[in-house]
Amino acid sequence: MTNEIEELEYRADELLYQIWDIETQLSSRNKTDKEGQRLSSLEYSNWRTRAIHALHETVRQYRQIKQLIRRLRRNRDIDVDDPICLLQRVCELYREMDRKQYQIDPSERDLVKMIDSFLELMQGAA
Repeated sequence: MTNEIEELEYRADELLYQIWDIETQLSSRNKTDKEGQRLSSLEYSNWRTRAIHALHETVRQYRQIKQLIRRLRRNRDIDVDDPICLLQRVCELYREMDRKQYQIDPSERDLVKMIDSFLELMQGAA
């Protein structure tokens, strides 16, 4: 899993450099064609539209990869042989779902609260 995270981090860095490159190109009005001639207003407008679309797509990919990296790091630290660790992770998932406004049944919220109380008791006893 560490190799996978490292590869994803490398890809995220590549995307970040692409984002900076596109933003730099967009900041200059003096865009030229292959022959070095300045683009006409229509050509520039068409190029700018494509560049903005490319920027948005690259940012979307970057965000997805960063989210995947966070998820992999969080899951890497789970001890599947430790029921307390698993219960803590389940509670974290439910809280995350609640923050993102997924439909969570009130009884499921109550279950998470009960598990939290149990975990507090277990940590206090330790």
